[in-house]
Amino acid sequence: MVQPRIHRITNNPNRLKKSFRSSDSDKASNVTPTTDITFEQSTVTVESWLQNSVRAETANLAVQPKGRTKYPKNYRPGSNNIANRAGYQYRYLSKAKKNPKPIVSTMTRKMGKRRSMLNGSQSEIPVLYSDEDYDVFPLPRPLTDTARDRAIYTVYGSEGIRDLRYRAEHVKFGRTKGQLVKFYRNGDQHFKGAELVINRDIRNFETLLSLLTDKIPTPSGVRYIFELPEGRKITSLREFRPGRAYVVSGLKHLNKGVSYGESLEKYWSNQRPSASRVRKNELELFQRKDLSPKESTSGVTPLIVPIINYSHDKKLERILLNPHTTQTFEEWLYDISTGDRPIRCLFTDSQPHTRIQSFSQLFKELKNGGNFIGTAEDYLPVQQYPNKREAPSSNSSSDSISEKSRKKKLLKHNDFELSQIHELNSFESSDSVSLPSSRQFEPEEDPGNQYQNKAPLVMPNEFKKAPPPQPPNNSVQIDIAGRLREFYPPTDRDPYDDGRRPDKMLKIDWVYGYRGKDTRYNLVVLPKTGEMMYFVASVVVLYDKDQGVQRHYTGHNEEITCMTLHPNEYLVATGQMQGKAAENGAHIRIWHGISLSTYSVIGIGAFLGGVISIGFSMQSSGNFMCALDNSNKHILSVWEWQTERIIARTTTSMEPVIYGNFFPEDDTILITFGGQHIYFWKLFYDPAKNKDGRILRDRNSGIFQDEVAKFVCCIAFTSTADVITGDTNGNLLLWARDESDAFTCKLRRSAHKAPVTALCMLEDGTLLSGSGFEIKAWDSSSNYIEIKTRVIPDVAGDIQKIVPQNYGGTDGKLFIGTSKGCILEGSLQYKFKYLVQSQGEGLTGLVSHPQEPTFVTCGLDQLVIKWSQSKHDVIWKVQVEKPCTCITIEKRTQMLVLGTTEGRFIVLNSYNGMHVASVQSGTQQIECIEFSPDGIHLALGCNDGLISVYSVSEDTQFRKVKSLRGHSCAVQNLDWSSDSLYLQSVDEDLNVCFWDVGNAQQIKQAYVLRDMDWHTHNNTIAYNILGTWTVLENGGQVNTVSRSNFRDLVLTGDDLGRIRLFKYPASRLKAEHVSVKPYSGDMVALTFSFDDTTVISCGGIDTSLIQWNVMDASSG
Repeated sequence: MVQPRIHRITNNPNRLKKSFRSSDSDKASNVTPTTDITFEQSTVTVESWLQNSVRAETANLAVQPKGRTKYPKNYRPGSNNIANRAGYQYRYLSKAKKNPKPIVSTMTRKMGKRRSMLNGSQSEIPVLYSDEDYDVFPLPRPLTDTARDRAIYTVYGSEGIRDLRYRAEHVKFGRTKGQLVKFYRNGDQHFKGAELVINRDIRNFETLLSLLTDKIPTPSGVRYIFELPEGRKITSLREFRPGRAYVVSGLKHLNKGVSYGESLEKYWSNQRPSASRVRKNELELFQRKDLSPKESTSGVTPLIVPIINYSHDKKLERILLNPHTTQTFEEWLYDISTGDRPIRCLFTDSQPHTRIQSFSQLFKELKNGGNFIGTAEDYLPVQQYPNKREAPSSNSSSDSISEKSRKKKLLKHNDFELSQIHELNSFESSDSVSLPSSRQFEPEEDPGNQYQNKAPLVMPNEFKKAPPPQPPNNSVQIDIAGRLREFYPPTDRDPYDDGRRPDKMLKIDWVYGYRGKDTRYNLVVLPKTGEMMYFVASVVVLYDKDQGVQRHYTGHNEEITCMTLHPNEYLVATGQMQGKAAENGAHIRIWHGISLSTYSVIGIGAFLGGVISIGFSMQSSGNFMCALDNSNKHILSVWEWQTERIIARTTTSMEPVIYGNFFPEDDTILITFGGQHIYFWKLFYDPAKNKDGRILRDRNSGIFQDEVAKFVCCIAFTSTADVITGDTNGNLLLWARDESDAFTCKLRRSAHKAPVTALCMLEDGTLLSGSGFEIKAWDSSSNYIEIKTRVIPDVAGDIQKIVPQNYGGTDGKLFIGTSKGCILEGSLQYKFKYLVQSQGEGLTGLVSHPQEPTFVTCGLDQLVIKWSQSKHDVIWKVQVEKPCTCITIEKRTQMLVLGTTEGRFIVLNSYNGMHVASVQSGTQQIECIEFSPDGIHLALGCNDGLISVYSVSEDTQFRKVKSLRGHSCAVQNLDWSSDSLYLQSVDEDLNVCFWDVGNAQQIKQAYVLRDMDWHTHNNTIAYNILGTWTVLENGGQVNTVSRSNFRDLVLTGDDLGRIRLFKYPASRLKAEHVSVKPYSGDMVALTFSFDDTTVISCGGIDTSLIQWNVMDASSG
């Protein structure tokens, strides 16, 4: 079939006075010139115009040399055949015959060029086409650069000119008419359909398939098109009919049991109505509203904010503030700061120095007048008194004021209680003193700063010098870890140390990571809300990725090991492991996925070792529940969960068992699999009889015909009631059910080189298998042939779980859970990207940034990650050369230092993670590492009990200056004194040592440092936190301690995964506290954020990260 020729008709006779003359090549070859035929009258009809054109071309053919022209078989002179009128000349090569090439006149070429220059308005060009092409469309022109200069082919009609029709064409490039059809997705009832025009822009059928793949997401791409409702397969563009509906699919099978096009969800319309009547109350929505003078953004009077910059010689600055600014308060503070004059916090100038935390508070204080104090640190500045002397009394014989009188006047001025006064060892001057209350333990400033705090000692009421340390007769002895230990209280007790419950509480704000290392059935999509649901530690996370919001179910008191969804799609069942305490036994909780309320607690004391698998019966709409415990014999039990009654149980295997569930098509059949087996079980139970049922194994099912895999790893069910399993040999096995209800292996497919760890059957019949970093798609309707392969990033870990994002998975969008605690989203058509990230394996170090809401983690996987507390995302991630064990950060230079397992510490830039230096300290593993408050020294404790002290130069050069020996085992924690002169350390046997760093000597008399102010409090054992040990269970141990920056709270984490929040100090026995238990294993690390508003915890079997908000107890 050829494309018709396009001609142009005009009524201008001057433009039609053209004659066909011979070309120069014809003259050179002595060919007789063609006859001049002039059109002196305008063409009235297409037929008459075509007759005149054909006569001219026929005259040219008549004078061609004999032997060079071969006419068509149906050519007859004088006939009305269109082949004669078109004037085709067939030329043949000397040997091989080629396609005929028509002779094109100059006028025809010019007409073609004029047509290409049209601007898109209606033209006078009639388009000729045959009856055969009327139902479809003309074929596209050849895809060549000279296509516009070639002759346009037409069909040889049997009745000549009467077979042709013509119409006026609108020439609009890129928008040509065609067949408007609608496409639906195979097996997806809720897909609203996509309309598409089949026109000249679509060159061929393969182009259409590629276009539909981008337009309609499917698991393996669009490979087949079927016509509705017959289901006829479409293989060519000619087969499309306008107004019809079609179904696209990646499989060679059409699901006819779906009502396509009946989606309840309608399209949204946000266009302005043009033809319908608009209601009066809606008219303002479509009218432009001019801003009133009050609403106008022009003419806004700026506010003047007077700020005394304490980081720049207390200079008074006046800042202009736009009250309509779009910046946040923190961004505005950063904007008015400079490199040498930073402002991180704002306070009122008047007592009691209220901190400004928002614009609304700032505007309110501006109305009251006064100045503001800007500081570079996030705490109250120490009150500075002016260098003025009071006038001497008339009764005084001297113009000087005694020190005792001056102190009394200062006390009267500040209204302080004598018992709350802390005095420095010596005053820097007689006119400037610092008298903070007992609760104002501000963080230390950099060395040399005029507001630097000294080591506070409790001032006696007589304002005399503090007495020397008391002898050891007033020491305190307490039994810790089976050993009687002695501690020395400070000279004067802190009145805040009353052992009462703190007025703060902890609430989960965000959970980082995902438990994918040792569990597989741990990722579900909640259909009612579209949230992604997974568990971490003892928390179930419901994550809305579109809104970026997490909800948390916290009903469990031990780490969760399995999860499943009820057939009603809103109830969730989760099982937990066995705890060490009797009240923390293994059990199953059934709760509402939307309201997060608990419906039932089942099986307390019935499951040994924990619950490893849960399943609901599908045939009875979830009336029965099966559970598999983690005992040696792996007991399988069936429950009537609504009455919390067990109806049958049996032992399964001494080999590892990882899964147990009902067969979807029959509630009397159960399936378990694991190490070298897959067992099919039969349930015998009559609800009418009040008797327990029995579970018996079907010996005729689950028999391997060839080699037996070491482990059956995953399972999937087909729509034809077959069972598919994946094993460690990389094979897919199809188990078919026969008439006797026996399941036999009917198909073995070698799918992957590595173990198959995940299977997912989509609603359209596509089977997805995961192995290592590889995902493959299989066509179940074509004997499971491979149709697609996709690879995820290897740094994300091995694939553990594949879940469709939407119901049925017909759009091909997937969630992928990995062994390194990551969740990825994407499809086989597009790349996968991170949705949830985790440290991966063996998180060992955690530290908060001292000046911004971020924290950094490190682990044995050699990864160092910086996290954002506000965005809950990764800022940067780097891989270092050695596995990391601990981490610290220097306050001024913000330099990160990491200790490794091979005695090397690594220095990184905390801003971008770039490598700065690496220093080999020794051969033993570094257990802890800390900077001195002045940033001049770095101390690190090693596995052999050695403490090494390094000096740090301004150009980041490290030089070892001291070695402290005294511990017989690994050093676990280090603390520097506020004056950077002393160290205290604790080893794994809970022995405490004190060190004089300058003399490199151990201080044997611990009571000498009883009043020392320690810059940090990382040591797990000390007098100030003795109360945290007295509340532990028998045999418990405190693993990690973190004190708040304002020194009013202290956190402890024990070996049972419990976090406790105390008032600081907490030396009272059985001190009251706030307790949460998110983990089941040892706590690894705890840290406050730089402003003490959040807490980051790390611990448990999977060393997961949880971010907590520190809230007022009254607000909770």
